[in-house]
Amino acid sequence: MKVLLVVPSLKKTGVTEVVKSLIYENSQRDQKVEYSLISLKSVDDNNKRFFYNLLGEKLYELNGERILTLSKIFRFRKIVKNIKPDIIHFHSFEADLYSCFLSSKVTKISTAHNNGKEDFQSSYGKLVGGVMAKVQVKIFNRLNTVIAVSNTVKQHFQKIISTRIITILNGVNPNIGEKKVIVQRDALQKLVRPVGIYSGNLNSRKNVDVLFESYKEVNSTKNISSLIVIGDDPQDSHKIIEYRKKYKKYNIIFLGRVNNVYPYLNIADYWISASKNEGLPMAAIEAMSANLDLVLSDIPQHKELKMFQGQTIYFFKNNKKCLMQSVKRYINLWTPKHTSTNNYYYNQFFSSEIMYKKYVHEYINIVTK
Repeated sequence: MKVLLVVPSLKKTGVTEVVKSLIYENSQRDQKVEYSLISLKSVDDNNKRFFYNLLGEKLYELNGERILTLSKIFRFRKIVKNIKPDIIHFHSFEADLYSCFLSSKVTKISTAHNNGKEDFQSSYGKLVGGVMAKVQVKIFNRLNTVIAVSNTVKQHFQKIISTRIITILNGVNPNIGEKKVIVQRDALQKLVRPVGIYSGNLNSRKNVDVLFESYKEVNSTKNISSLIVIGDDPQDSHKIIEYRKKYKKYNIIFLGRVNNVYPYLNIADYWISASKNEGLPMAAIEAMSANLDLVLSDIPQHKELKMFQGQTIYFFKNNKKCLMQSVKRYINLWTPKHTSTNNYYYNQFFSSEIMYKKYVHEYINIVTK
């Protein structure tokens, strides 16, 4: 069975981590799926090398920074014609656009990684984001199947599209990707336990300004906890420099984007997010795999990570006051002997192996209809 995956680029994001896990898990088994991958933009980083090592000549990159050009559309159609895939599997809005340039006879599916309108408007503004959301709905209605990464995303789209939609929860594998990572020990010498960590984009949708301001107040008189921040703002490369200056005194350490987050997760005691909206947060699942406690805003997508009452995930109402109270409560109750339960639930529900098997089951279901 031939499946052609389509992504905007090979840059490390939640989208590419899902695709990476599918290809890797397939390579470790009997390879029921013959994967090929098209990246709509070219990049040169460790992710590209990883994909090339797994796929070789079945990895295709379309040159140029712009997502949509006539030459790219022509090359995309030519690749599809040469491969003759049984299924073309699109990931993210930019990739979904290319489904419009294919015949209705081609089997096309997409993974919905977010809630559409809410996410787009947060990132691109009300006007552009609103238009993107309407286009996305029209595209989804032309596909054979849409796969939601969470039940929250599924429920959102069930109301507005006619296409069949199912849920396959995101999964991760901490053992794939970049292995040789040097942790910046000098920057981490003054950490105060319990150590929190946030990993992800530094933008308004992730609500990071409220997160950092809360830690500033928590540590205003005395540093009672440290926060490691992994990530940057894709729209503003200077933002992280501003954050470093602003929060230097408050034990918030900004390390930027890294190739492998797991060595940093292993230093921390808990992972925290004040995000306003998610698909199903890959970064939080990565933290679960490292057996960290989670302190999360009470959005529905975060709540889907808590499978049982005794699981060490704590929620707060998404405002500064409640976030500060939740952080202080966690710090006061934490002890060095504490052990999280989240790795157990990660293995039961959120591993990439489980995710991969569900995707293969769905592929087979689609092609045998």
